[in-house]
Amino acid sequence: MPVIYRCKRCGYTFYVFSKVGLDFFGMPTPSEISNWYAGVCPKCGKPVEKPSARDVKIIPFPRRDRELLLRIKEGKVKWVSQLHDGDSLALARLRMGGLVDVYKGRIKLTYVGATIASLLARKVVRRVKACRGRA
Repeated sequence: MPVIYRCKRCGYTFYVFSKVGLDFFGMPTPSEISNWYAGVCPKCGKPVEKPSARDVKIIPFPRRDRELLLRIKEGKVKWVSQLHDGDSLALARLRMGGLVDVYKGRIKLTYVGATIASLLARKVVRRVKACRGRA
């Protein structure tokens, strides 16, 4: 999923790194981004600080995104025209994260997307087995 650099005070977005291979240089460090803006947020004027471990937020996949990724992996969804209502937003998030590619209406998993989908599938299988064992 994308890496987003934001101001701590006002939430201004300094930079969005949406997927690997976006450019030649890769993902910039927080100090590089601070240098781009001369160490000051252009919106609120607060000095840009280096993020600590508490500032890093990992946001999990929304449920609809996980379900769509698994349906694509299983081959149930191969074309954009097969999407249900609300799946187009999930597809856009998956494309922005570099997990799927769409070419001429056909949806294909990228290598990273296939890896994450198989990990999600294993997790779902484990949950089902655990629930059956308890019953």
